[in-house]
Amino acid sequence: MTGRHSATPPNPVLTRACEYIEAQLAQPIRMTDVCRHAGISVRTLERMFGREMGMAPTQYILARRLDEVQRQLLAGDSQAISVAKIARDNGFTHLGRFSGQYRGRFGETPTQTLNKETARYCCRGSKASGYR
Repeated sequence: MTGRHSATPPNPVLTRACEYIEAQLAQPIRMTDVCRHAGISVRTLERMFGREMGMAPTQYILARRLDEVQRQLLAGDSQAISVAKIARDNGFTHLGRFSGQYRGRFGETPTQTLNKETARYCCRGSKASGYR
């Protein structure tokens, strides 16, 4: 999964599909619902995603969910939020699988990401952190 999915696809049908996915990220997403919203068949959706996004629709959904979790972890306060809640709020139901997928994408566990944010916040102003 590369960063190719971050740009808006030039194809208006694919744009409709991506907009639907974005609006439903926290919910279970069925390909038939995405196709109905975009007005195309499942096979056409799969071909369009492969050709224009370089991945399958399910890979795109997973990538977007993981990106959103990472964004929330980096913006969060480790004392006030939990990785499990953020994962569930973003459509992940199997936390062990989620953690492995997250680590595969970002090279660290979700907890490490959350703690990294906390370390940056706690160390501001110290010479070691690079902040002055």
